Amino acid sequence: MSDNAYIYEAIRTPRGRGKRDGALHPLGDQGGNIARTAVLNAEWDVDVPGMQINRFCSSGLETVNLAAMKILSGWEELIVAGGVESMSRVPMGSDGGALMYDPRVSTRVKFVPQGIGADLIATLESFSRADVDQFACNSQKRAANARANSYFKSIVPVTDQNGLPILDHDELIRPDTTTEGLANLKPAFADLGAMGFD
Repeated sequence: MSDNAYIYEAIRTPRGRGKRDGALHPLGDQGGNIARTAVLNAEWDVDVPGMQINRFCSSGLETVNLAAMKILSGWEELIVAGGVESMSRVPMGSDGGALMYDPRVSTRVKFVPQGIGADLIATLESFSRADVDQFACNSQKRAANARANSYFKSIVPVTDQNGLPILDHDELIRPDTTTEGLANLKPAFADLGAMGFD
């Protein structure tokens, strides 16, 4: 049993847009066990297992947590863990499920969708539209600065079978973002968030 679990190295591919015009959209749905497929495709030993989990948000982070737990418990000595993009091919809510689509279940568990929850929190905490627009604008500026100064050193490009780049930069960084431009966007959940919930 180990007293410590260490992250030896961390890399990621660029983040793609989760829409049809995103660079990763044509790559196909992640059917089957993508972790096992990755092991075999990497030509690792056939005895190396691969498993996948899906907890929707933060699945990749949860794999790292599970890896650390297995190492700390003594079950494993070395694990490769990570996550994969799926939003461009499997949009949020497209797989259905009782949580969102069965009113009896969603009412019983007091389910509030993320967007409505975010707007509800903003309403309850008195965050104004200008406050959240400024936060979003600052976030975009920081990301643009990080990219311009090569702070994202762990990014590896996604290439096709010929080695040509499919995605070599984060598609969601918008350095030209302004608070004025954000103010012109229609809020998606404001009316529902302002209604509040009992």
